[in-house]
Amino acid sequence: KFIKWNSQRVLRFEHWEGKDKMNLTGVKPLNDSSGVRIKLEKPGVHLFALDWTARLIELNPDNFKHYLESEGLDHVLQLRKKRGEENKSGRERYSRYVKTFIDAGTGENQTFSKTVGQLIELIPLDNPCDRRVGDSLRVQLLFRGKPLANALVASTYSGFTEKPDTYEQSARTNQEGVVTIRLTHTGPWLVRSVYMLPLTDNKYANLESWWSSMKF
Repeated sequence: KFIKWNSQRVLRFEHWEGKDKMNLTGVKPLNDSSGVRIKLEKPGVHLFALDWTARLIELNPDNFKHYLESEGLDHVLQLRKKRGEENKSGRERYSRYVKTFIDAGTGENQTFSKTVGQLIELIPLDNPCDRRVGDSLRVQLLFRGKPLANALVASTYSGFTEKPDTYEQSARTNQEGVVTIRLTHTGPWLVRSVYMLPLTDNKYANLESWWSSMKF
């Protein structure tokens, strides 16, 4: 799905190469607003971190239940049942935190493990850019800087399916927030997870979610 680049919604846009960080927040988008163009000056693994501002969404009860089930948000399903809200629309404030890894050849190769301080953050424990088909990739999920246990992490590769919100595999994190992904196919991969908590003192939403993803 094509989404136009909106500079006003960018909270953080950083380019990491080793210990060097470049703030890209003010970079102008391409003429068609499809993204931005960045020149890679050095070889090695490059990390781009992007945080978007929060948005609001409201879903009818059936669609919201399906969404919670598909994202493995069992604790929210139980909370809505306990509160007697199963037949009420889901009113949610959500924000997205994105990482992209690019391999620009032999050079600095430890950038992949950099913790950039996103509110929810996926961190590879192995270099995703040197993995091969059949290899495993360990990934840790942090929420507010601490490991997030029992969270569902889904992953897939480009071309797996055209069906929306469908992923090649998924697993829950262990107590250290770590999950292992089996790389079954060549090409670009997406790893993602969603976490949600009740939201109080907000007239527009009663739940808040944080979406983390990484691509390589």
